[in-house]
Amino acid sequence: MMALDGACIAALLLAGAVNPQATGRGSDDRGGDGGAAAAAHAELVTTARATRSDALVVLEDGRTVVEEYFGGPRQPIELMSCTKSIVSLLVGILIDDRKIASVDAPVATWFPEWETDTDARKRTITVGHLLSHTSGLECKPTTEEIYASADFVQLALAAPLVADPGTTFVYNNKATNLLARVIERAAGMKMDDFARERLFAPIGIGEFGWTRDRAGNPHGMAGLQLHATDFAAIGQLLLDGGVFADEPIISSAWLAASMRPWRPELAPNCGLLWWLDADVVSCSFDQPLLERWRAAGTAPWMLAVGQRLVGRSFAGKDCIEQMRGALREALSAAAHADPASKGAAFDSELNRLGIAPWHAERGPVAAYRADGFLGNALVIVPGSRRVAVRQRRFPANPAELQDPRFNFGEFAARIRALPATPR
Repeated sequence: MMALDGACIAALLLAGAVNPQATGRGSDDRGGDGGAAAAAHAELVTTARATRSDALVVLEDGRTVVEEYFGGPRQPIELMSCTKSIVSLLVGILIDDRKIASVDAPVATWFPEWETDTDARKRTITVGHLLSHTSGLECKPTTEEIYASADFVQLALAAPLVADPGTTFVYNNKATNLLARVIERAAGMKMDDFARERLFAPIGIGEFGWTRDRAGNPHGMAGLQLHATDFAAIGQLLLDGGVFADEPIISSAWLAASMRPWRPELAPNCGLLWWLDADVVSCSFDQPLLERWRAAGTAPWMLAVGQRLVGRSFAGKDCIEQMRGALREALSAAAHADPASKGAAFDSELNRLGIAPWHAERGPVAAYRADGFLGNALVIVPGSRRVAVRQRRFPANPAELQDPRFNFGEFAARIRALPATPR
């Protein structure tokens, strides 16, 4: 099985976030327009069906307002990389229990083999680096190498460092798998068993699956299977501050730490294995950013592009599009080539180096989400007390695996835009 849902930081930054006013979201009071809400829900279901979704659930204030299944049996579905966000919750529980000292705890605490590794920098990798995709460990863009391995943890342990820990952001499936062993050694049981005991059973989740590698390690990067309603229940737990039936499951302090940009200068829309949606309010490019490009080893033709962007600044709801336009002009002038083709190379190179295409100032986080291959997603919108889950199984037709038409890429934006359902 392949999971090709690697995230490109440059693409994420270029994509920006949805402006809730632009999408027509009304006020967050729960009075709402019943007709507007019903029409929006019907349209959401229609789009979910057209994009080959298997399950769709929307909660408001803990009430189910949409629950639809589309043809397949009602059973747990693999969450793909949404699994990573659940792994983050398990780390948080162990920090609450003081079995992991903090996110600053060195990973070598649980991997003594790194104490004798010839690259001493590995001993500076922390739990926070693994949770924020900033470990610097080598990883490949796709996951064939990982799934071919009998032992995902040993594969990651042996990976060389390609950057100093904490200096670059690169979406890293391989490094995330190390967290399965960290959790096991800190908790004294396998990660999936710990999840059952401390997260799933306490909130009423009885049926789940978690794929293990041939060495017996639960996958950290993917592999968790849940019912859509149970995945939504986890979202509701977070919306309720980590408390279920008056019992604390996970601390609000950990949730707050997880749902903020961990290294905003590297990845402003990434928390601790959670993605963050916040409206971009201004974009700019300055000389210090160009110098960071230079220090990262950016190609000369790209430095020429950056030099033409120095001093450019845009504000307001159209700032991303204006910055994109400035970038296209700079690409055309500096590269003397088709801006579209050079743009693809530009994006790929920034992703490889883990650097931002420009400064993006963002407003408050409006939603946080877990994202996975095939468009699997959990979206949590605190302002409207809304939780939504979209699930999609591996398609029978392999040609559909990489077909963007079926990923429902605007799912999070649509959830943010839903009008309130009246009580």
